[in-house]
Amino acid sequence: MICLRAPAGYGKTTVLTQWAAEDRRPFAWISLDPAHDDPVMLGNRLTAAIADLQPATTGLHPVLTGQEPGFSTVVLPALGRQLHDASIPFVLVLDDVQLIGHPAAVRMLSLVISAMPTGSQIALASRTEPPIALSRLRADGCLLEITAGDLMLDRREAGIVLEGTGLSPEDTDAIVASAEGWPVGIHLCGMAVGPPAAERRSDGVPGSLSVSGGERIVVDYLRSELWSDIDEPTMQFLTRTSILSALSGPLCDAVTASRGSGSLLRRLRGSNLLMVPLDSQDNRFRYHRLMLDALRGELERRESDLIPILHDRASRWFESNGDLDSAIRHATLAGDLNRTADLVWTNVRPAFGALDTLPRWLHGMPDTQIARSPQLACASAWVALCSGDLRTMGRWILVTQAYFTAHPPGDPRQLEVRATLDLLLALRGDWGLCIGEAASRAYERISPVSPWRPFACLLMAVGHILAANPAEAVGHLRQGESLAAELDVPQVRADCLATLGLLAIQAGEWERGAALVARAREVIVVNDLLELSTSAYTMSVVALAQARGGDHVVARATLVLARRLTAELLGIAPWYQVLGRTLHATASLYLHDVPTARLLTRQARQLLDDGGDSGFLRAAVARCERTLADLPADPAMRVSPLTTAELRVLQYLPTHLSFPEIAKGLFVSRHTIKTQALAVYHKLGVSSRNEAVDRARHLGLLPGLLPALPAAARG
Repeated sequence: MICLRAPAGYGKTTVLTQWAAEDRRPFAWISLDPAHDDPVMLGNRLTAAIADLQPATTGLHPVLTGQEPGFSTVVLPALGRQLHDASIPFVLVLDDVQLIGHPAAVRMLSLVISAMPTGSQIALASRTEPPIALSRLRADGCLLEITAGDLMLDRREAGIVLEGTGLSPEDTDAIVASAEGWPVGIHLCGMAVGPPAAERRSDGVPGSLSVSGGERIVVDYLRSELWSDIDEPTMQFLTRTSILSALSGPLCDAVTASRGSGSLLRRLRGSNLLMVPLDSQDNRFRYHRLMLDALRGELERRESDLIPILHDRASRWFESNGDLDSAIRHATLAGDLNRTADLVWTNVRPAFGALDTLPRWLHGMPDTQIARSPQLACASAWVALCSGDLRTMGRWILVTQAYFTAHPPGDPRQLEVRATLDLLLALRGDWGLCIGEAASRAYERISPVSPWRPFACLLMAVGHILAANPAEAVGHLRQGESLAAELDVPQVRADCLATLGLLAIQAGEWERGAALVARAREVIVVNDLLELSTSAYTMSVVALAQARGGDHVVARATLVLARRLTAELLGIAPWYQVLGRTLHATASLYLHDVPTARLLTRQARQLLDDGGDSGFLRAAVARCERTLADLPADPAMRVSPLTTAELRVLQYLPTHLSFPEIAKGLFVSRHTIKTQALAVYHKLGVSSRNEAVDRARHLGLLPGLLPALPAAARG
């Protein structure tokens, strides 16, 4: 037996017609209609069709009845004999089997299937699950099933359907994607586009053709062929759950404020609807894209005022089930800015390890709407810092400050946002060396369970260190590390561990310090924070510890990474820049790279003199200067050290960006970029951009060279 099961429009009848044209056996074709859901009508049609193919069996045609006992004792046995006595192999096609539901009619179909003579076949075409049991045939290997997935059209086949429409290959791909291979959907989309196709593009760009299930011609087909037999409660369920991209029983129960959605979904899966299973247990589904579009349009027409409520229900269900991305997305779609802001703000700090997280949460939300929420604006500033986009960070700082100027914070959440903004300003250098005081004020206004509190501890410790009181910093660092571990803020935890390790090393406790730095590095690696700009400090300390410990191969790779990350944060406070350069210079000394150490020490001294002065930093720079005083330049160093600005430009050379585009991104003149690039060429001993990239990769100044080195640096 062959069973073709797919919703309307998948070409089941077309496939059977093509088969009949190729097969030498005669075909008996019965197109069923509602009248055949009667054993007498169905029996008459079956016996007549068989008799047309097998004249010798005409005499077996009994007087049909659907009444017992005659139906079981006379009709079915006679029909079985008629099939058994057929002498010519044939194919019996029953189209639209989903229309059969009468128990006696179903028994008749089951008998026909079991009594088909050798060499003959029966083919059932149905829009839903056939009314007869197929499990035994499936288990015996006597059943070939053809479903919607088998009948979907690929790009080549869709091109044949759309031939003559004037659509480009890119447009055809767009239609195939929208229709998901649904044959009639592809045809309808082609009709909906109509000539000239270019006028229907979404943005005038080739390949950007946009066709949705909201097109009138598509909706009309869905209404007539798929939705016409659906009762109103089921249609209401379909439209209300169309706000979801994936469907499950508990989720749909929550959104529709009802019960039994799981059972209903499984029933709909077997019906004449475009539903796609997402697992093999029939627990999760989604609507076909075109039907989803049409259902959403129907919801807009029927109950537009209910849409925000449905999204709010979905958001709260996803939040309670741990799906933060979906909770935020539905809160945004519900138009609830306060709820969106609360969800983002509560979770943004732990998410700094994934820089695409916040843009994904705020996708589709215009900047003007973000600016209405101090939580979203401040969170955007912090994420911009992590990605090294200091211009964007500055813009969101200004937006947040402007908001608080117009709306002084009153509730605890906004007071916390104001406090974290102060932390960001302290890190940027707005408070000079009064970091500890600003951090202490912020600490008092931040909730004890807030993920921002560990960062306040870290900056309080930094304040004591810059004031040359490292002993006072240790308690804050230990508290910050403990809180960061409890509240899942790995970046701050790593910074606290690295600083504790650095202080221990400087106090002569090498083994304890090295162990703390190793723990900091492990936190960075385990949480996939290596490429985060704000990992620059921790990785600088790691490079120093590795170099001092004698692991020079790994230390060189780590130092390259640390310098690159530091170069992304040139706009951060002067004390941060001085500290970074002294760490890099010290690591370079351990690596016997005297020229680089000299360059970095000179830069640190210049920054110190320009306003980054502190007792701790002054002592650190002085130590480097004393060490370098009696050392000659290393004659084996064949490449002059690159300045931080040159190293920053070097990172852009492998990209497709032109010098003017690089200059725009770094907010400097084109002439400055060209001068720095030429300096890079000269120091690397090359004459072109490609040669510079190859040479830099060979030296480990860019990712891609010596894969073992970065791998070793990352453990």
